[in-house]
Amino acid sequence: MQRLAARRTALFRNDRPTVLYAPHFRPALSSWHRLGLEVIETFRQQNRYNLVVAPHIRLFHGVRREEIRRLQALAVPDQIIIDLESERLVDMTYTNGADIYLGDVSSQVYEFISTPRPCIFLNAHAVQWQDDPNYRFWNFGDVIDSPAEILAAADAAPARHALYVESQRTLLAESVGCDPAGAAQRGAAAIERFLEDRRD
Repeated sequence: MQRLAARRTALFRNDRPTVLYAPHFRPALSSWHRLGLEVIETFRQQNRYNLVVAPHIRLFHGVRREEIRRLQALAVPDQIIIDLESERLVDMTYTNGADIYLGDVSSQVYEFISTPRPCIFLNAHAVQWQDDPNYRFWNFGDVIDSPAEILAAADAAPARHALYVESQRTLLAESVGCDPAGAAQRGAAAIERFLEDRRD
């Protein structure tokens, strides 16, 4: 993740901050079904931020082509990308290229915070999340209840990030590890130790 993040490329040809909206695919957990179109419209009505809509790749699995085309038509050149099915949903293009994460319960947030950055979470189902371990990563940023709060939360997010950066680092290390040597080098070292022990 660190090597990929180092190769981040600009998603837009402007200097506006980019918000990544990455909703989960399950209707009972996702913000998309209740709030997704309102999120897009919020960004269509402003000019301070770029938006990338890049949901979990299963969200639109099996959805009719005309519905996908209808949603993609809401994109705005050099302001809003709506990607519902390309390989860029799974190769970290968007998690590496955005400045602020906007999500619900998608684990893509862990890809995003491989380089700690501001996060915002949409509580679309009015969940009492504070003591629920399933929502532990909502401690990575501010939690809001409505798209009407997004722009104010995005404006505040860079300054408020200091409140959450340690939580991001701690949970990332617990979830995916933080050994800069990488899994391949650790595996090779383990094999080497095993072979040396057999010689003794």
